[in-house]
Amino acid sequence: YKSNAKSAEEEFSKARKKDKKDVKVLVAIAEAYYKNGVTKKVDEELEDAVKADKSSPLIFTFKGDMLKDQNNVGGAAGEYEQAILADANFLVAYVKIAQLYSTINTETTVDRLNKVLEINPDFAIVNKYLADSYFRNKRYRDAAETYEKFFSKGNYSLKEISNLAVSYYFTGQYD
Repeated sequence: YKSNAKSAEEEFSKARKKDKKDVKVLVAIAEAYYKNGVTKKVDEELEDAVKADKSSPLIFTFKGDMLKDQNNVGGAAGEYEQAILADANFLVAYVKIAQLYSTINTETTVDRLNKVLEINPDFAIVNKYLADSYFRNKRYRDAAETYEKFFSKGNYSLKEISNLAVSYYFTGQYD
């Protein structure tokens, strides 16, 4: 959009014509406007998305993201909760709530991330977020177990390896 607004508008128009009621498309267009500071058009696209499906979790999640950007944590959390009420299996909203609360409410973070794993045990990155939360809160045994699950999928960085080593150390697992 930044490099060629006219071309972007043409593409948005084509996407809308394919399906005027596709909330995914409408929210994606609103997000593109948002990222480029075209606030008036963000509101217009969101209105169209609401007309298409007022209970779409995508709408609530995007609104939550905007509120989070404005440092309105309570408002963002409320929108993410609305997304979950709209679709109890919408995993993105659980993860976003957990990330919001990761430094201020460990139990909410752990609860939301465990709910994601309950719904989809193969969502590997959630184990990283969960292990990081345990680690930050000095729950080293839980952190070690969860990092191990995350590592079993072959994804990790030096930071996670260090956190696992520290977790082993503080739980007496020196080997």
